[in-house]
Amino acid sequence: MRLSVNAPGTTQKLSLAECNVFLGINGSGKSTILKYLKEALNHDYHQQNIIYFEGGRAIHLNDNLSQARQHTVGERTLEVVEKEYGSNIRNQLSQRILVAFELLEKRTENILREHSDRIDEWHENGKVGDPPEREMLPMKKLMLLFSEIFPTLALNYDRKSKKFSCSKNGSREYSITLLSDGEKQVLLILAEIAVLLKPQGIVIVDEPELNLSDYLAARLWSTLESELEEVMFIYATHDIGFSLRENVKRIFVLSDAGNSITEIEGVDELEPAHLRSFLGSIPAILSADRVIITEGKPDSFDPLFYRWILGDAKIQTISIGGCSDVFAVGTRSGIWSKIAPSMKLKGIIDRDFKSNAVIEKYNEAGILVLRFHEAESYVCIPDIVIRVATALGLVEKIPTKQEILRIIGDHFACNRFKIIANRSAEQLNISLAVSIDRSRLSTVTSVDSLEKILLADAGSQIKYASTKLDPAEVSRCVQEEARVFDNLQGDGELEQMLHLTPGKSLLQEIYKLTGAKSAVDYLRACAKHIDVASVPQLVEIRKKIDWEMGSTRGQ
Repeated sequence: MRLSVNAPGTTQKLSLAECNVFLGINGSGKSTILKYLKEALNHDYHQQNIIYFEGGRAIHLNDNLSQARQHTVGERTLEVVEKEYGSNIRNQLSQRILVAFELLEKRTENILREHSDRIDEWHENGKVGDPPEREMLPMKKLMLLFSEIFPTLALNYDRKSKKFSCSKNGSREYSITLLSDGEKQVLLILAEIAVLLKPQGIVIVDEPELNLSDYLAARLWSTLESELEEVMFIYATHDIGFSLRENVKRIFVLSDAGNSITEIEGVDELEPAHLRSFLGSIPAILSADRVIITEGKPDSFDPLFYRWILGDAKIQTISIGGCSDVFAVGTRSGIWSKIAPSMKLKGIIDRDFKSNAVIEKYNEAGILVLRFHEAESYVCIPDIVIRVATALGLVEKIPTKQEILRIIGDHFACNRFKIIANRSAEQLNISLAVSIDRSRLSTVTSVDSLEKILLADAGSQIKYASTKLDPAEVSRCVQEEARVFDNLQGDGELEQMLHLTPGKSLLQEIYKLTGAKSAVDYLRACAKHIDVASVPQLVEIRKKIDWEMGSTRGQ
């Protein structure tokens, strides 16, 4: 969805994409621009298609729908509740959330009733064909999404008593009124956006990070953006990290005077003075007993993948950046040696194009390097693809193992020179630096003696580089990598290809065979329909992590 609206008080056109962020320091007019956009967009879209979350929103929850409303929930019809929700949609969140929960209940009842009628009709017609399927109940969808954001929490709803409750790691249930402010915030947002928002809707959010850590804010909104591909999201924030998420398509910077709006492609376009003003928050560090540290961002593929592999909600998975970041945390380098010393940490990185020597160093440091190229590579295994396609039932023809192998082989062949080049470059990569250790520095008595020592070290560095990058050595390296391709054969050919070929781009071809709408959608289907214990390659990862983390899966 893309729209164009005039900026307030000017003829400037704002071109809005699927996900937009208005970035500004305090007092720059972020809230004002959102209120203006809400009114401007209401001229073209029915107000029920726009949901607005005001800044500084108050959070009030009651765990019992019947007690919270002045009437008995069961007395009102779906049509009456729909109408009331529509008339309240422009009110503040606290003024509309009760009727929103009541609407969830009414839609759930309506789906159950209609499905029951279809089942009765199916029986009366002699049970011809498959029994009618029932769509996911709104309350059930809310519970699943809540648990996806908070893997250790389970949201429950008793339809008979009309009462919500929560439990943590399977412990005794407690009232949702005891949830933290952040957990309450997520529950209310999920109820309105993920369940009640109509297709082609618009979500406008002031302070998306309100009451949430940076990590949780990114995870919540990225999950909703991926779940609702036809919905437009418009945010106002001061947080650069939130603005640089992968899903964000447009960033608009508001000047501190509030009279200028500039669209930017990246944060490097910001003036240093603006940059210092925005960098007001440091990403929160999640406290947990056991943590898996992976590459990527909070909204990337890896966290979902490892939560599925581990199947243990007590082990948290956090994505923090690149290999060097994972190494720093996983080995407790620098400041990490002082953070949560009792925490069990395990760093996991993709193999990518790393040389065997580099991988050996990571392994020695206790960092787990995947056997396949990337996490995405594992869900390209033909058996997994076939089983997911069969379970989803969205494609007319289930792909065969031969068809999947052909796609993997073609992708592998098309990337032949790219793979050889990258693997050769990794082997030939060297680090050069002229330095002097403390013991020799203590012997320096003049500038001339210092110069002599540094020149000697520079000479040894040049000699090392000339040996490492000698034409014969470069040629040997390239030919060696080329032979890896030529020697692919036998039963291990598939695993060798998944080892060498980039998994992210391969998955973009593979997931479409199942009818899934995206790579993340396909991964969720894998988690739902594939038992990790039935896939040896996944069991291998799980065992390596379990051995060090002490999993309590199933306890």
